Amino acid sequence: MRTTSITSAEGVLITIKYDDFIVSEGIHCLLQDMIFNVNAANKKDHKLLIIINTSNSIYQSAYHYLQDSHYDRVVMLCSDLKERIFCGLNVRPITFIKLTTKLVEVYEILHKIFAANTEQCSIKPLTLVEKKILQLIMEKYSATMISDELHINHKTAYSHLKNMSNKLLVRDNAELNIKMILINGAA
Repeated sequence: MRTTSITSAEGVLITIKYDDFIVSEGIHCLLQDMIFNVNAANKKDHKLLIIINTSNSIYQSAYHYLQDSHYDRVVMLCSDLKERIFCGLNVRPITFIKLTTKLVEVYEILHKIFAANTEQCSIKPLTLVEKKILQLIMEKYSATMISDELHINHKTAYSHLKNMSNKLLVRDNAELNIKMILINGAA
């Protein structure tokens, strides 16, 4: 993957990792004069990573870039939304945009990318029970086995799993497993 960087008027450092020059040039032109909706109260430097994936051959490279935790926001332009597995691989939530999306819509999405507070986009700490459930999930326990092991009812176990998914910004147990392996440094 090739890399290009630009800085916006508000001081947003934008790094574009791409495998298609034409698409990257279009995004580069779109971003040059863009005014981001940056929270005025938070004047720290913002960093945005944009990954342009037009083929399915760059998973290894994209995975490597997602491990770089100093970006505030990550946007992935992709040909298909099946790349959503990357949600479990990044410490920040990823905004997915299909390559077929109109430039006006892409502009609106990127303009509002910093509108949410950083706290809303960061991983929340787990409770002791949730940490124990996480260990059981890593040991391939099902929700029923977890409830039996911890002597809690099934609804409580499912509630904990839902809370963990929300805190860790994942959609299912597979993404949860992948993310925790990466966070714990086991991968």
